[in-house]
Amino acid sequence: MSEANEKRFVIKHVFKNVGSIKGGETVYGSTKEHFGYNWTLGMLWDMPSLTNYIKLMCEKVPNDSTWSIETTINSEMHSKMGKESEIHKFSATSTSEVILIEIYWDDLKKYVVNNHLEVEINVKINEIKKEKLRNFDESMKEFSDVVLIVEDERFYVSKLFLASHCTYFNSLFFGKFGEADKSEVEIKEIQAEDFQNFLELINGESFVDDYTVNGLLQLADFFDSKTTLRRCEEFLMNSTKKSLREKVGLAIKYNIDKLKEKCISSMKTVDEVHSVLLEVSSQVADSVWKELLMKTLSFSK
Repeated sequence: MSEANEKRFVIKHVFKNVGSIKGGETVYGSTKEHFGYNWTLGMLWDMPSLTNYIKLMCEKVPNDSTWSIETTINSEMHSKMGKESEIHKFSATSTSEVILIEIYWDDLKKYVVNNHLEVEINVKINEIKKEKLRNFDESMKEFSDVVLIVEDERFYVSKLFLASHCTYFNSLFFGKFGEADKSEVEIKEIQAEDFQNFLELINGESFVDDYTVNGLLQLADFFDSKTTLRRCEEFLMNSTKKSLREKVGLAIKYNIDKLKEKCISSMKTVDEVHSVLLEVSSQVADSVWKELLMKTLSFSK
């Protein structure tokens, strides 16, 4: 997975009045959505052993009984305790909550300021597994006329069906390219997981969600698939839980004008405009800078 496509995020919470937390009680921070999963930090105070446990909870959005996820997790607290990055796994069938840090109260006190403990965790998602809604493996061989190879995974598909959904495949299979007569074609620069989601979507087997939307938008742009772009646009306009900053970033990156206009019109404070600029400053065209400037000036009227 290239660095640009890595799935990373930071989750943080300030646990207040740490010394007043009751023994045996778990105090949870606010839940945040990242890549279609809900993530929550928690703290458990075990009084008999005078030990604190920092925990991380992961739940699929919406609920899915087949998911599992592997993560690499580190934090400044890990570093100060002499620990390196740790692998943690979550799943619907075994555990959706893991203990990140186990620390005695006497050692924890050095991190507590004014009876508050700030916890910041860096998470990298290594692998997500879920049940495929439709197979494109060798069992589909009799219904396909080409095999597409993505990251060493083989997808048995129909040239005509893909060409009807994507300019890229129409040109590849029915244009003057050498691949038109090949029974196997390798496609580089994309991920097999995203391509599986893409095939499920255009075959009517799945819907866009907050986990799949980024990868689907990348492939909609890569393959010039108007159907996929439209489905992603509808989701981001009406259903996503992504932040305003994330939505504007996607709208600008993939030229989704309706989404961009809706996001800018919904801004109510200068801070919201500034947060968006931090996300998109490197890719904003002059016309968007002008729109954001005009929005900022409107707050002073």
